[in-house]
Amino acid sequence: MRTKPKKDFLLKAKPGPKDLVIKPDLIIPYDKVKGIESFIEIQMRGGKSDAEIKQELVGAGWDERAINVIMYDVHIVDNNLDKLYRFVKASIDRGLTLEDVKNTLLRVGWREDIVDLVLDDFK
Repeated sequence: MRTKPKKDFLLKAKPGPKDLVIKPDLIIPYDKVKGIESFIEIQMRGGKSDAEIKQELVGAGWDERAINVIMYDVHIVDNNLDKLYRFVKASIDRGLTLEDVKNTLLRVGWREDIVDLVLDDFK
């Protein structure tokens, strides 16, 4: 898969129901999300580490926060709180504030009470 720089996948119009909204100015179309999921999966099967995959994608112009949302599967809202904990820990380790993390999770569709429950463990 050829990775594309961030500016190529930003949407100017209103996002569709399956598009991934990372922040107001970073909206990734559904087909690009599926493409990056496939790319990550192929790279992992090939033995690359998360850090190597992230480095390659960031180097190609992808937003690191978007990569983490997709890599940790938090763009898929379900009952798996473990992935939320891993995402929050990785985000804090990268220097994001709890408020930034909360906003990201709310934008991708997580309920606020669930997000607050997970974030409470990091306060």
